Amino acid sequence: MGNTPQLNIRVDQELKEAFIAKAKTDGTTATDLIVGFMQQYLGIESKKPIGTVNVVEIDTRLAELEDRLSDRIAALEEALPGKQKRAA
Repeated sequence: MGNTPQLNIRVDQELKEAFIAKAKTDGTTATDLIVGFMQQYLGIESKKPIGTVNVVEIDTRLAELEDRLSDRIAALEEALPGKQKRAA
């Protein structure tokens, strides 16, 4: 991206440093992450994989886990001695 235009944003120094450090720990750069986030937001497929978060996928998986957990809790409650059935 050497000769591409720059986008300047203002963030707290602490946030900037933490973001750059985490990117480095994850083997990427702040620039690659921000560009990836922008592409994801705009629905543009990234040319290279980066450590972006797919919020839709996480939400879907979380909902599935919540449903499974709720089913298991209901089954355990039904199995308890002297426990009355819950109204659905």
